[in-house]
Amino acid sequence: MATVLRPEEHAERPASAGRPILTVETRIVDLDMNDVPHGEHGEIVHRSPQLMKGYWDKARMTEEAFQGGWFHSGDVGYFDEAGYLYVVDRIKDVINTGGVLVASREVEEGCLNTRRFLK
Repeated sequence: MATVLRPEEHAERPASAGRPILTVETRIVDLDMNDVPHGEHGEIVHRSPQLMKGYWDKARMTEEAFQGGWFHSGDVGYFDEAGYLYVVDRIKDVINTGGVLVASREVEEGCLNTRRFLK
């Protein structure tokens, strides 16, 4: 578990995954591991003492997943100004359209969002 949305918060932010719990550090980063501003899309990464140590008998996958000392979730998301996390898509589902990377879900929903969240 990395985030929690309390029952009383569901009405205001039904699409949110909540806020990071006390023992989890969560960031939204670009490909260079720089934090992106609130509202901007990037990869969701976590660090925590209760996080797994790695994949069983898969050293290469473990190394890739924990680059820079953070667990790379493979999820694209953003934080709002109040620190609530929103998951937008999976990195592997991103579409390159005219040099702009767009979440496939946004294309499917017809709301082409041209914010760049990865270089």
